Amino acid sequence: MGGVSTDAFRSQTKKEQNGMNWEVVGTIAEIVGAIGVVISLVYLAVQVKSNTRALKANASFETTHSWAAFNEMLVSAMMSDSAFQAGEDCRVVEITAKFYNPHGRPEDLSQNDMVLVSMMHRALFQKLEGQYYQFKHGYLEPQIWIARRNWARGVLELPLGRAWWEQEVQAFIFSPEFVSIITEAPIASIKVKLPGVEE
Repeated sequence: MGGVSTDAFRSQTKKEQNGMNWEVVGTIAEIVGAIGVVISLVYLAVQVKSNTRALKANASFETTHSWAAFNEMLVSAMMSDSAFQAGEDCRVVEITAKFYNPHGRPEDLSQNDMVLVSMMHRALFQKLEGQYYQFKHGYLEPQIWIARRNWARGVLELPLGRAWWEQEVQAFIFSPEFVSIITEAPIASIKVKLPGVEE
Protein backbone atom coordinates (compact mmCIF):
# COMPACT_ATOMS: atom_id res chain seq x y z
CA MET A 1 0.00 0.00 0.00
CA GLY A 2 2.99 2.28 -0.61
CA GLY A 3 3.96 2.42 3.03
CA VAL A 4 0.49 3.49 4.24
CA SER A 5 -1.09 1.05 6.66
CA THR A 6 -4.69 -0.04 6.24
CA ASP A 7 -5.60 1.38 9.66
CA ALA A 8 -4.12 4.75 8.82
CA PHE A 9 -5.99 4.80 5.51
CA ARG A 10 -9.26 3.92 7.24
CA SER A 11 -8.70 6.58 9.89
CA GLN A 12 -8.03 9.21 7.22
CA THR A 13 -11.14 8.20 5.25
CA LYS A 14 -13.28 8.34 8.40
CA LYS A 15 -12.00 11.84 9.20
CA GLU A 16 -12.83 12.98 5.68
CA GLN A 17 -16.31 11.46 5.95
CA ASN A 18 -16.88 13.14 9.34
CA GLY A 19 -15.72 16.45 7.87
CA MET A 20 -18.17 16.07 4.98
CA ASN A 21 -20.97 15.18 7.40
CA TRP A 22 -20.41 18.38 9.36
CA GLU A 23 -20.39 20.39 6.16
CA VAL A 24 -23.74 18.84 5.19
CA VAL A 25 -25.13 19.54 8.66
CA GLY A 26 -23.92 23.15 8.45
CA THR A 27 -25.49 23.61 5.00
CA ILE A 28 -28.78 22.15 6.18
CA ALA A 29 -28.73 24.44 9.23
CA GLU A 30 -28.19 27.46 7.00
CA ILE A 31 -31.09 26.42 4.74
CA VAL A 32 -33.38 25.84 7.73
CA GLY A 33 -32.34 29.21 9.17
CA ALA A 34 -33.06 30.96 5.86
CA ILE A 35 -36.48 29.30 5.67
CA GLY A 36 -37.16 30.42 9.24
CA VAL A 37 -36.29 34.02 8.34
CA VAL A 38 -38.61 33.91 5.31
CA ILE A 39 -41.46 32.48 7.41
CA SER A 40 -40.88 35.16 10.06
CA LEU A 41 -40.97 37.91 7.43
CA VAL A 42 -44.18 36.53 5.90
CA TYR A 43 -45.77 36.30 9.35
CA LEU A 44 -44.68 39.86 10.14
CA ALA A 45 -46.10 41.14 6.84
CA VAL A 46 -49.44 39.43 7.54
CA GLN A 47 -49.53 40.94 11.03
CA VAL A 48 -48.71 44.43 9.73
CA LYS A 49 -51.41 44.15 7.06
CA SER A 50 -53.92 42.91 9.61
CA ASN A 51 -52.97 45.72 12.00
CA THR A 52 -53.32 48.30 9.21
CA ARG A 53 -56.79 46.99 8.39
CA ALA A 54 -57.75 47.21 12.05
CA LEU A 55 -56.45 50.79 12.29
CA LYS A 56 -58.37 51.79 9.15
CA ALA A 57 -61.56 50.15 10.42
CA ASN A 58 -61.19 51.89 13.77
CA ALA A 59 -60.51 55.27 12.14
CA SER A 60 -63.52 54.85 9.85
CA PHE A 61 -65.72 53.96 12.82
CA GLU A 62 -64.47 56.85 14.94
CA THR A 63 -64.91 59.46 12.21
CA THR A 64 -68.42 58.27 11.39
CA HIS A 65 -69.26 58.04 15.08
CA SER A 66 -68.09 61.61 15.69
CA TRP A 67 -70.49 62.91 13.02
CA ALA A 68 -73.27 60.72 14.40
CA ALA A 69 -72.66 62.21 17.85
CA PHE A 70 -73.03 65.69 16.36
CA ASN A 71 -76.33 64.71 14.74
CA GLU A 72 -77.51 63.21 18.02
CA MET A 73 -76.73 66.53 19.72
CA LEU A 74 -78.89 68.35 17.15
CA VAL A 75 -81.73 65.89 17.62
CA SER A 76 -81.51 66.41 21.38
CA ALA A 77 -81.67 70.18 20.88
CA MET A 78 -84.71 69.78 18.65
CA MET A 79 -86.47 67.46 21.09
CA SER A 80 -86.04 69.94 23.91
CA ASP A 81 -87.32 72.85 21.80
CA SER A 82 -90.82 73.91 22.88
CA ALA A 83 -91.84 74.78 19.29
CA PHE A 84 -90.86 71.28 18.12
CA GLN A 85 -92.83 69.75 20.98
CA ALA A 86 -95.85 71.79 19.89
CA GLY A 87 -95.54 70.42 16.35
CA GLU A 88 -94.02 73.57 14.88
CA ASP A 89 -90.68 74.17 13.20
CA CYS A 90 -87.97 74.57 15.82
CA ARG A 91 -85.28 77.23 15.66
CA VAL A 92 -82.46 74.87 14.70
CA VAL A 93 -84.43 73.67 11.67
CA GLU A 94 -85.30 77.22 10.62
CA ILE A 95 -81.69 78.39 10.90
CA THR A 96 -80.37 75.34 9.03
CA ALA A 97 -82.98 75.82 6.29
CA LYS A 98 -81.90 79.42 5.79
CA PHE A 99 -78.22 78.48 5.73
CA TYR A 100 -78.73 75.74 3.12
CA ASN A 101 -81.02 77.79 0.91
CA PRO A 102 -79.15 78.18 -2.42
CA HIS A 103 -80.61 81.70 -2.66
CA GLY A 104 -79.92 82.63 0.97
CA ARG A 105 -78.48 85.99 1.96
CA PRO A 106 -76.52 87.00 5.06
CA GLU A 107 -79.39 89.29 6.12
CA ASP A 108 -81.68 86.23 6.29
CA LEU A 109 -80.06 85.29 9.59
CA SER A 110 -79.85 87.35 12.73
CA GLN A 111 -76.43 87.91 14.26
CA ASN A 112 -77.15 85.30 16.95
CA ASP A 113 -78.37 82.78 14.38
CA MET A 114 -75.31 83.35 12.21
CA VAL A 115 -73.04 82.76 15.20
CA LEU A 116 -74.91 79.54 16.02
CA VAL A 117 -74.78 78.13 12.49
CA SER A 118 -71.14 79.23 12.17
CA MET A 119 -70.17 77.32 15.31
CA MET A 120 -72.07 74.27 14.10
CA HIS A 121 -70.18 74.25 10.82
CA ARG A 122 -66.87 75.07 12.45
CA ALA A 123 -67.27 71.98 14.63
CA LEU A 124 -68.09 69.84 11.60
CA PHE A 125 -65.22 71.21 9.52
CA GLN A 126 -62.79 70.70 12.41
CA LYS A 127 -63.88 67.07 12.55
CA LEU A 128 -63.41 66.97 8.79
CA GLU A 129 -59.89 68.41 9.07
CA GLY A 130 -58.94 65.62 11.45
CA GLN A 131 -60.41 63.10 9.01
CA TYR A 132 -58.38 64.59 6.17
CA TYR A 133 -55.12 63.98 8.04
CA GLN A 134 -56.25 60.43 8.85
CA PHE A 135 -56.93 59.90 5.15
CA LYS A 136 -53.62 61.52 4.17
CA HIS A 137 -51.65 59.10 6.37
CA GLY A 138 -53.58 56.06 5.17
CA TYR A 139 -55.84 55.47 8.18
CA LEU A 140 -59.20 56.39 6.64
CA GLU A 141 -60.97 54.69 3.76
CA PRO A 142 -60.93 56.89 0.63
CA GLN A 143 -64.68 56.66 0.00
CA ILE A 144 -65.45 58.07 3.45
CA TRP A 145 -63.08 60.99 2.93
CA ILE A 146 -64.40 61.71 -0.58
CA ALA A 147 -68.01 61.78 0.64
CA ARG A 148 -67.14 64.17 3.48
CA ARG A 149 -65.01 66.36 1.19
CA ASN A 150 -67.80 66.60 -1.38
CA TRP A 151 -70.23 67.70 1.31
CA ALA A 152 -67.79 70.36 2.50
CA ARG A 153 -67.20 71.60 -1.04
CA GLY A 154 -70.96 71.80 -1.51
CA VAL A 155 -71.24 74.05 1.54
CA LEU A 156 -68.85 76.49 -0.17
CA GLU A 157 -71.27 76.72 -3.13
CA LEU A 158 -74.00 78.12 -0.87
CA PRO A 159 -74.02 81.92 -0.51
CA LEU A 160 -74.10 81.77 3.30
CA GLY A 161 -71.66 78.85 3.32
CA ARG A 162 -69.19 80.77 1.16
CA ALA A 163 -69.45 83.87 3.37
CA TRP A 164 -68.91 81.73 6.48
CA TRP A 165 -65.91 79.91 4.95
CA GLU A 166 -64.20 83.14 3.94
CA GLN A 167 -64.45 84.43 7.51
CA GLU A 168 -63.05 81.15 8.90
CA VAL A 169 -60.12 81.25 6.46
CA GLN A 170 -59.33 84.87 7.33
CA ALA A 171 -59.40 83.96 11.02
CA PHE A 172 -56.89 81.10 10.41
CA ILE A 173 -59.22 78.53 11.97
CA PHE A 174 -57.98 75.76 9.67
CA SER A 175 -54.56 74.78 8.36
CA PRO A 176 -53.57 76.17 4.94
CA GLU A 177 -53.24 72.62 3.60
CA PHE A 178 -56.79 71.73 4.61
CA VAL A 179 -58.12 75.03 3.20
CA SER A 180 -56.50 74.24 -0.15
CA ILE A 181 -57.82 70.67 -0.19
CA ILE A 182 -61.41 71.84 0.35
CA THR A 183 -61.26 74.97 -1.82
CA GLU A 184 -59.63 73.18 -4.76
CA ALA A 185 -61.86 70.08 -4.58
CA PRO A 186 -64.21 69.41 -7.52
CA ILE A 187 -67.35 71.53 -7.26
CA ALA A 188 -70.23 69.73 -5.60
CA SER A 189 -73.78 70.80 -4.88
CA ILE A 190 -75.88 70.02 -1.83
CA LYS A 191 -79.58 69.30 -2.05
CA VAL A 192 -81.22 69.46 1.37
CA LYS A 193 -84.95 68.94 1.76
CA LEU A 194 -85.77 71.36 4.55
CA PRO A 195 -88.59 73.87 4.95
CA GLY A 196 -87.85 76.88 2.76
CA VAL A 197 -84.95 75.22 0.91
CA GLU A 198 -85.49 75.14 -2.83
CA GLU A 199 -83.86 72.38 -4.88
